[in-house]
Amino acid sequence: MSGIAYTAEAVLYNSTGGEIGSEKKWYGTKLTKVRVELTQGKNITTSGLAEAAVCTIKVHDEDLPKPYLPPAVWAQEEAKEAYLTFDADSFFIITKKEDIGAAVNAPEGVILDSDYAEGLQEHLATEYGLTFRVATADHYTLIPHWHISGR
Repeated sequence: MSGIAYTAEAVLYNSTGGEIGSEKKWYGTKLTKVRVELTQGKNITTSGLAEAAVCTIKVHDEDLPKPYLPPAVWAQEEAKEAYLTFDADSFFIITKKEDIGAAVNAPEGVILDSDYAEGLQEHLATEYGLTFRVATADHYTLIPHWHISGR
């Protein structure tokens, strides 16, 4: 489904492992036909003002490249790469958005965190920016779509 400003792209990352004796793996899924709403500002902290950014991506159900599973179900699924989920361990990066000049080739598929000295999420945030940890994911049914917000 197309809509106004559904022209951006993002890659969503879900993870497994990371506990002692279990290597952290990321599962990167490219989302196309995404609407991006980026809010930048300042937060007041105990040490003064700090940069703050909140990003919401919106994607229609029919444009999800893989079936969605709730986080608890996804965690039990053996073929994790065949599905996606939105949980507090997930993050996304904006890879294409013309009006802000974003054009990034972020990795997709199964990625080992150890392939990056500082870890995948930190690497992408440092190298490209526009990387957000999922804070909320809301599903709407009237026009079936997701609002995924991150900080």
